[in-house]
Amino acid sequence: ASVSWARRMCIRDRTGAVSYRVRATTASAASAYVSTRRLTAPLAISRSADPVTGTSVVLSVTPPAFASGPLTYTWSLDGTPPAPVGFSVNGTTAATTTTATFSKAGSYTFRVTVRDAAGFTTTGTRAVTVNPTLTAIGVTANGGQIVKNTWQQCLAVASDQFGDPLASQPTFT
Repeated sequence: ASVSWARRMCIRDRTGAVSYRVRATTASAASAYVSTRRLTAPLAISRSADPVTGTSVVLSVTPPAFASGPLTYTWSLDGTPPAPVGFSVNGTTAATTTTATFSKAGSYTFRVTVRDAAGFTTTGTRAVTVNPTLTAIGVTANGGQIVKNTWQQCLAVASDQFGDPLASQPTFT
């Protein structure tokens, strides 16, 4: 039977869930209702620091109140990050909180996708900046060898927490 008309009703409840109710009627006036619900409330991701001056940050998300059954949390990166990121826990029900470990300074956008038992999902994003922080100074002699009891000019290079030279070097005297 073909559907002669359909009516869709969309309702958002106070928790942020959206319910759809569709009534389809055939030419013979038979009708049926179909209802579904999906997760749509935006997720708020909190972080332990921003900007990050170390090599990791703790990310966490509060579970949606309207979800049913166990929830799975999957963390990922949006766009083109400066380098890959490792997650301490990911793709499990325990991943409401995860530690993201960096290998390079720069700007990162994290995405968490929450999936409920029915397969419905909602997502949230959060930008995090990892600042290069001076953590080491390497000194080498011009010519490669330091001679005892002499004055020599040396080369000093400041590096960040990942061992990369700082883009803007401090003045050494």
